Amino acid sequence: MTVAACLAPEPSIIPFPTAASDWRTRLTAEETRAMVDAPWFRGLPAELGQALVSIAGVRRVPAGQTMTHALGKADEWFGVARGAVKLCSGTRAGRQVIFTLAGPGDWFGDVAVMDGESLTHDAQTCMTTTLLVVSKPDLLSLLRRQPLLGIALARINCQRAQEMMAMFTDAVSLSHEQRLIGHLLTLSRRFGVPRGDGIRIALQMSQQDLANLLGASRQRINALLKKLERQHLLRIEPSGVVILSPEGLKAEAALA
Repeated sequence: MTVAACLAPEPSIIPFPTAASDWRTRLTAEETRAMVDAPWFRGLPAELGQALVSIAGVRRVPAGQTMTHALGKADEWFGVARGAVKLCSGTRAGRQVIFTLAGPGDWFGDVAVMDGESLTHDAQTCMTTTLLVVSKPDLLSLLRRQPLLGIALARINCQRAQEMMAMFTDAVSLSHEQRLIGHLLTLSRRFGVPRGDGIRIALQMSQQDLANLLGASRQRINALLKKLERQHLLRIEPSGVVILSPEGLKAEAALA
């Protein structure tokens, strides 16, 4: 039996164990599907998947909250069931650098938990977010009982390394406009909410956040967004960016 079959929801709310009395202890069916349908989780043997679920608590975090701080103690491993978390760090000049966004099905925080070092980044929610949370003692205990988890975690980190190499390649080979379009299309696929006139990116991300993600100035990102808006490829709204023409954006990126 697969992990997905073991965890397939019958009622609309699925109970999970909790590691702390103040955590909410339920996932919705949608949140459960986001976890069990993720390629990494689906690749786990059923026994390992069940063991992981049995030690995970559930935490719901409002938008704009800092969950962990750089140089802080690493004592929890997180999986995103709903929402988004930006992993970021500050420079000596006081600027924020965003490394990546963790969305539904993604896990983060395992490296610092296992190597015993301090955290290297902050983790901040970009929208209301539901997390699966595994404590350090529980994770290390599960690793001892289920050695295959170590291989599964290695796969996560191999994927991260590949993504970082791709980001570095883009940074040295593509223009700011091409990279902005690429990120907007990715965000629309991962966090987009379809509506009549397009796809709204349902993230609380400012233009400064986009600049921090791309390593550009806010002024440069603002100018590029306005250019794309004049071309009727997207629209800037108080609630976020609405993608009006994904195909048009792809064509523009090819010409930029």
